[in-house]
Amino acid sequence: MKKKISGKDLTKEAPRSPRIRVGGFAILGRTIDKCRALVAGEIGEYHFDCPLDNMLFGFKGVQGEDFKAQIEQGASDQEMVEWLNRVQQSL
Repeated sequence: MKKKISGKDLTKEAPRSPRIRVGGFAILGRTIDKCRALVAGEIGEYHFDCPLDNMLFGFKGVQGEDFKAQIEQGASDQEMVEWLNRVQQSL
């Protein structure tokens, strides 16, 4: 059974600014907000896996689908930071 993913409803409010750092990473908070909204069906006019998100994914060596799979499992912001750091270490 899938976990219910909740986060910002991007049809009503904006995701975090790309300047707000999460775990030391610019863009990450915004990317997490957009991904959670996508999974919850509340992404509105925003796009997950966009060129800005892909700058982070390319830097960390991950794919958007892998990132989304972690969010679908209910990963917190901190768990996403830890996952990204593990992925980079294994490269």
